[in-house]
Amino acid sequence: MIVQKPSPNFTRGRAGQKPELVVVHIMAGTLKGTDAWLSNPASDVSSHYGGGTNGEIHQYVKESDTAWANGR
Repeated sequence: MIVQKPSPNFTRGRAGQKPELVVVHIMAGTLKGTDAWLSNPASDVSSHYGGGTNGEIHQYVKESDTAWANGR
């Protein structure tokens, strides 16, 4: 099951771009801490998904939108 944890940090749509690859980042700390950071407007970052050590998956940004995985 995927838990929805919407982030305010994203750009609507894909600006005509189709994803070409998947980038996997390593999260430092806990999934709860990641939720807090990616939901903070001041962080200016987001990700489509995050996974916890217990197998729980959180979705922060819809796949049809652009996450700010590396900042704006």
